[in-house]
Amino acid sequence: MNHAMMTRDHDSEQLLLSHLELCYSVALALTRNVNLALALTKDTLLWAWQRNDGSWDEDIMKKSLLRELRDRYLRDYQLAGGRGAAGEQRLPKVEE
Repeated sequence: MNHAMMTRDHDSEQLLLSHLELCYSVALALTRNVNLALALTKDTLLWAWQRNDGSWDEDIMKKSLLRELRDRYLRDYQLAGGRGAAGEQRLPKVEE
């Protein structure tokens, strides 16, 4: 692996990790459960890490993470019949 590629990978990882606290805070607000928030954050960051080819700037990264976090919450945590991906009991879905 050449130096430019290693630097890009390191910079991408640092950018991704700089959004860790934001993702966790949003996940905790959505799930209201520490364990589910950790699982949702981990799943979202892993998704981004696998898909980022180093071309995402800070704005794209933040928007992509928040969109994916919301979509995962709606798909896997809120609508999964009362159980999250971690298999834990969740709070009932709030109807609007």
